[in-house]
Amino acid sequence: MDKNITLPKMPRGQGSFFIHNERNKIGYRKNFTLPNGRKIKKTVYGDTIDECLLKMKNVEKDIDNNVNITKQLLYEAMINWAEIAKKPTLKIQSYERLMQIINNQIKQSNLGNMSYQKITSDDIQEFINSVNDDGYSYSVIKKCYYALKAFFDYTCLRDNVPNPMLLVVMPKKINVYKEDKEIVWFEKDDIDKFISECQRINKYSNAYKYKHGLMYAANIYLGLRIGELLALQWKDINFEKNTIAVTKTMIYKENPKHKKGDKNEPRFIATLQKSNKTNQNRYVPMNSKAKELILKYRETFDTVKQNDYIMTTKNNTIVDVRAANNTIKTIQKNAHTFVQNASSHTLRHTCASLYFRKGVRIEIIAKILGHTPEVCRRVYIGLVEEQLQEAASLLVPVIEI
Repeated sequence: MDKNITLPKMPRGQGSFFIHNERNKIGYRKNFTLPNGRKIKKTVYGDTIDECLLKMKNVEKDIDNNVNITKQLLYEAMINWAEIAKKPTLKIQSYERLMQIINNQIKQSNLGNMSYQKITSDDIQEFINSVNDDGYSYSVIKKCYYALKAFFDYTCLRDNVPNPMLLVVMPKKINVYKEDKEIVWFEKDDIDKFISECQRINKYSNAYKYKHGLMYAANIYLGLRIGELLALQWKDINFEKNTIAVTKTMIYKENPKHKKGDKNEPRFIATLQKSNKTNQNRYVPMNSKAKELILKYRETFDTVKQNDYIMTTKNNTIVDVRAANNTIKTIQKNAHTFVQNASSHTLRHTCASLYFRKGVRIEIIAKILGHTPEVCRRVYIGLVEEQLQEAASLLVPVIEI
């Protein structure tokens, strides 16, 4: 499609043309009033203006012939709904996750290929149950359930029709066959081994063996998500107050230019988005150990500018999330830790475990990690129970008096 194409301005009431950058298409949008009085908006896409005009002309014919043009497969309707109603309100990462659920679970199912107007509560319940039967985790089942609920809440209110989701129930977690991934973290011996390996000097170059190893070691005491760690700039660190401002994260989203088999355009592209799940300013405390490691890391640079990203490649681009995780796995393997297959999550969970074992209140831990207390309790239930057992053991002598 010619990017420099001039789009015509249509007469009032005849709709409008626009460029859809992600689809790399021309879009033509027009409002209609159906025979029953309901107003709808239809959008068609094409490579040329003439193609769009022809497609819209066919839509007009269907309306004139009283054809039910709103008949649409569920997955197609959900893609349109996600783009029109959800994309403006969601963060990039949340939108990408929603699209993954639609494309990977709903589109591949019998439910996704049914006309959404004919779907019943039983149809949806069978689908939800089948996701469990197929061995997906509780998290995936929940995402499917709430994606369908949000879609039908929207369309049923819009069309003033009964909502089939009202009778659909979400399976209890205890009835989900696939267990969630076990949360693992480094104990003290593994922490020492990992940090020691991160500080290893290359005997041939007299430089650190792992370019960003000191930052990975510091994250044991910071607990940042890997995207948040990679998105840090020097200006985010306050060495006087010993705090780090977490304002953004690096994520990957689908590349709209990628086509299957195309090696020139990657399937996913990196982008930055605000890191603010709880809509509050988030500052992570930097203890003396983390500060010492970060200062050592800073000494490896000839010059440091406040706007520079802390972790960059030779080409001065932000480090790739997958590359970072691969490096962490390599460090863990070479450190011979007891915990195997470590990832950035292992470092984050280790930080949480240190806070829990110091008796820090869960509300404070949640704020530091960027969770809500409810999510923190659910994710770190084992550590919460450990805290309760510690508290109970302190009460035993009192009770026995």
